[in-house]
Amino acid sequence: MSRGAILFAFNSPKYDYYAMAEYTAKRINHFLDMPVTLVTDNESVPRKPKYKFDNVVKVIPDRNNKRDWGIWIGIDPATDLIPVAPASHYASGGVRTDLNGHSSVPGLYAVGETACTGAHGANRLASNSLLEGLVFGARIAEDIAANLPEFEEAAAQDAFDFLLSPSIRGELQRAMSRGASVVRSEKSLRETLHTLEKLKSASTIYANLDAWETTNLYLLATAIVRSALERTESRGSHWREDYSETSDAWTKRIHQSLSNTGDWRSSTEEVFNDLSVAR
Repeated sequence: MSRGAILFAFNSPKYDYYAMAEYTAKRINHFLDMPVTLVTDNESVPRKPKYKFDNVVKVIPDRNNKRDWGIWIGIDPATDLIPVAPASHYASGGVRTDLNGHSSVPGLYAVGETACTGAHGANRLASNSLLEGLVFGARIAEDIAANLPEFEEAAAQDAFDFLLSPSIRGELQRAMSRGASVVRSEKSLRETLHTLEKLKSASTIYANLDAWETTNLYLLATAIVRSALERTESRGSHWREDYSETSDAWTKRIHQSLSNTGDWRSSTEEVFNDLSVAR
């Protein structure tokens, strides 16, 4: 028998799992060249599927070990379906840099998954970032060694009132998972942006690690949602229900920048087939 898969989709009043499942089935079929049968909660499971299935239960060595079997979280893979949720890889871009790792902030370099160097396409791959880290890491080290500035005392920070309270982190993550994850639309993105606008008033004067991380997450989330809303097409890991096709008009990078006064600005640059860009 040929290889294949069955994907079960159980709908929810809160999330459109049907749309997620349909998207996932298409991606499995496209990348693995594997036929996928999509079964919804209104249909019965085929009793004799025509495809051969790999049995994950066989690779679990000790049935008596409840931790190995996952029963400690209420799932027995020998008898139960294993719930699967789409993973969200939100940022396929990064901090814009030149070929020596310079960002738009003097003295600040970016490399690897943090950076947008042009070494990636519309899908970010982990192995790309490893190679990029080796190449651009060496370039950055050479650039720093050749351009070491005179030592200066760090400038004093008068206030930290731009930091956001760590208490908003959970709501921020839930908003992004609901509206800006695997399946997106103008409606879901605008709802997410509305939530982000409300959260930015939750400032704190305590400059601790949690506050810095939460603030960075908030800024990245805002840049992602603004860009996803602007890009009226589907490309790579960015998939919109309302614009499901790729458009040649959007062979561009979207840049988001934040001014000293806290205002966002968006711009684009065209990308050509050789990955060069229009300046």
